Amino acid sequence: MNSYVNALAVSGTDLYAGGAFTTAGGTSANYIAKWNGSSWSSLGTGMNGTVRALAVSGTDLYAGGDFTTASGTSANYIAKWNGSSWSSLGSGMNSAVRALAVSGTDLYAGGEFTFAGGKISEYFSLYGLAVAAGTTENQYISAVSFNNSNTVHLLYQSSESSKVGYIRYKKWDGNSWSSAVDLDSNADNSYPTIALNPSNNDLYAFWVRSNYIYYKKGISPYASTDWDSSATALVTSGTNKYLTSGYEAGEDYAFFEWTSGASSPYGVKFYGVSAAPPNQAPVVSNVTLNNQSNITLIESSTTTVSATADLSDAQGCNTITSITAKIYRSGVTNGKDCTPNENNCYSVSSCTINNCNGNYASTTCSVDMWFNADPTDSGTPWESEYWRAYIEATDSGSLTGSGYSPTDVPDVNSLLAISVSGSIDYGNLNPGEKNDPLNKTTTVSATGNISLDTILFGTNLCTDYPTCSSYYIPVGKQRYATSSVAYSSGTALSGDPGQELELNCPKTTNHTSPQTKDIYWGIEIPNPQKAGSYIGQNTFTAVKNELPWP
Repeated sequence: MNSYVNALAVSGTDLYAGGAFTTAGGTSANYIAKWNGSSWSSLGTGMNGTVRALAVSGTDLYAGGDFTTASGTSANYIAKWNGSSWSSLGSGMNSAVRALAVSGTDLYAGGEFTFAGGKISEYFSLYGLAVAAGTTENQYISAVSFNNSNTVHLLYQSSESSKVGYIRYKKWDGNSWSSAVDLDSNADNSYPTIALNPSNNDLYAFWVRSNYIYYKKGISPYASTDWDSSATALVTSGTNKYLTSGYEAGEDYAFFEWTSGASSPYGVKFYGVSAAPPNQAPVVSNVTLNNQSNITLIESSTTTVSATADLSDAQGCNTITSITAKIYRSGVTNGKDCTPNENNCYSVSSCTINNCNGNYASTTCSVDMWFNADPTDSGTPWESEYWRAYIEATDSGSLTGSGYSPTDVPDVNSLLAISVSGSIDYGNLNPGEKNDPLNKTTTVSATGNISLDTILFGTNLCTDYPTCSSYYIPVGKQRYATSSVAYSSGTALSGDPGQELELNCPKTTNHTSPQTKDIYWGIEIPNPQKAGSYIGQNTFTAVKNELPWP
């Protein structure tokens, strides 16, 4: 052709083309031509203006566009070719026709007109039965299709002031129009066209944006959530205009044809889209870790911590084949790709899928977090960090989707916990004798997730403990230190509330080998002192060590 092709239609073995051209294969053909498999021919003398839409009903061909005559016969924007001559359809329209579709003996037309056959019709008309209600929006109807119940589907480029250029969809059920669905909210869209799978009423919408050709599929009832969540770019090169589309039921695919090229001679190209939609990756959303509440651990044990998420997959939730997760401290090296360990990075190799229904499901990913997992609350080396969950879902097509829990929360709380070895046996001492240097030990183990000091206090040692109504040795006669120093250099034990010992026990990093520190003890027996067995109680309280931790 020597200019654009806007529309194509097939009748038997003949292909009809309409557009802005005036020659086809070198033959004069004003805006419409027929290809018989070997050569192009004109249809009478053609039109006096651009043809924008074609439709076939039996052996009749309908054309719509910007013309007002067909082969010299008055035909206002719409005409019928019976195989040998053109005729008008009543008085036609009062402006351009941009879309045509046939259902039985009915012809549907959409375009820029407001009158059809002398009747008021806002941009959309039905010939044969009645004039349909208007779409009540000021836009051009650019594509029309129908299903077996004569529901009419419209795809159009909006000219509404707040949505100029949007690709929108509406449905006419014979009585009223549905709400418009925005399929593409960019302003530079053009040339929308729509096709219908008659076996299941699936819709295929195509349009051009910045010379790319895009596609979305919709399923009944065609609400916004029934269309693909994102558009697929099918053609991403060249200059592409004037789309028309259809459905090949025998081969079970939708197709579109378009004019390609920036100047004459223009090409006409074809693209088929399988009824099976292109696989789309799963979507992971609303990820939470421990319900976004701070995590409290259990001394010398594990705590079950769970991350949850919502899942969706356009091919159905039952196509999701695996879900994995990482639960980690936010500042750990490599983030979600951290190496699993019990301090700051936990891995879940298989999460559970819950409540799978259609396209939607949820998931739970649980780990047993050890007591020594890094704390991120105040007064710790990681107080500026938090813990986070990353969840990844994979479908049967090996596509993956992922999501993270929110930033800043939750924290793992500090777990102040210690264990202390057995009793302190000072042995047999005479009045006036003492442990010098300090030579009795207690071993303190860090059974939480902090570097710790300890507060120490005690009671008097009594022969009738805990009554202590008789003979006793004062609590201050006990002394302690972090090494075996002289008795005189030790710290005298006091009663409640006691005082802090800078123990500087490191944080435990391996749950099987808690960090430990020894405390050295000694006692001096008063002189005189009644002979007997003296018993008391010393108390050890875990205290978070000051920064920096050893």
